[in-house]
Amino acid sequence: MFFVVLLHFAFYTRYYSGGLAGTAVTTLCVICVPLFFAVNGALLLPRTFDVKKTL
Repeated sequence: MFFVVLLHFAFYTRYYSGGLAGTAVTTLCVICVPLFFAVNGALLLPRTFDVKKTL
């Protein structure tokens, strides 16, 4: 979750806009965004859907 926030921060402020460190941070963060969605989906997968709780 931290890397997703860091990616948004880096894109909006262009704080990590150049150099090797900027490329490394951006690459790490871009990889972590799909991983974030996959982990959230995997954690929600075993749950049963209950309409009464949802509504």
